[in-house]
Order: sequence, then C-alpha cells, then structure tokens
Amino acid sequence: DPNIPVLVDALSETKPINPLNIPAGYRAVTITVDARTGVEGFAKPNTRVDVLWTFTQDGRQKVASIVRFTKILSVGGLTGTEANKANINGNQTTVTLLVSEKDAKKIELARTLGALSLSLVGEQEQGAKDSDPDAISIQDLIGRPATEDAQPEEVASDGVMYTADPRSGKQMRY
Repeated sequence: DPNIPVLVDALSETKPINPLNIPAGYRAVTITVDARTGVEGFAKPNTRVDVLWTFTQDGRQKVASIVRFTKILSVGGLTGTEANKANINGNQTTVTLLVSEKDAKKIELARTLGALSLSLVGEQEQGAKDSDPDAISIQDLIGRPATEDAQPEEVASDGVMYTADPRSGKQMRY
C-alpha cells in the first residue's frame, strides 16, 4: 500500500512466481527460433512481431500470419536489458511471446503442423490487429501456371441478355 513504511517482515528473499507480469486473459507461449526465423537476433524483449506459419495444404506450400503485433517477453530466457546478452547467431534459442489464450492455441497447433517464424514489426505501427490476410501460396508469387494449349473458356449462350434501358434506367431482358 502507498504511504505505508516497508517493514522487514514485508520483505522476502523468494522471487515472485511470475516475473513476466502477464495480464488477465493472456498467456506466455514459447517457440524455438534460429537466426533466420528469429529475425537475425533483432527480435528482442518488448519488440513486436507477427508469427508466420508455413504449411502444406492440398499439396501446396502456403504461409499465413496467425498472430499479429504480439509482444516478445523474453529471448533465451532473458528479459529486458539483460536480453542484449542473448545471442542467436545461428544457434537455436527460444522466444516467449505474450498472446491471447486463443492465439496460444493457434501457435501450438501450427507448431505441430508446420514451421513457425517471426516477422519484426516496425516501431511506427500502431498495433491494429485487423483480420488476418489469406494464406499466400506459390501461385500468388509466380502467377497461375500457363499451359501451352490454354484457350479462353467459351461460355455457352443461353440466348438472354440483360441491360439497363438508357432512358428509364430499368433492367431490360432481351
């Protein structure tokens, strides 16, 4: 309590059970990263990242953002300023993220079904957690594969045409 002197009986040599100060409704989730998946060591405590999931669906490789703008709590078990000592440099280490309970479940399921990596979010971003974009596949990168005999598909005519009448604006059927 404020304005009350601290007595010797109020002190303890035992550290708090949870030094990460996790707010209600949130969870701390740890994933394994290396120099590439951990953004070459630039992902430090108190920075924000997106969690990317690479997976195979219908025989095609895809990647999707499963958690956006999440806070890093620790790297290699080190928090705050001591995390500058944490060095990824090609070695595997762990990153602990602060996420909602639902996002914690997403991360755990995605970890078992594919590969996870981090994408560092810039300091200027305000943290809008808009809806996740669709997964990106190789077809999105290179476009739809063209076949040699690809011809525009002919649509069978049903003999009916609809158009707006220029004078009245009503829909007309011909």
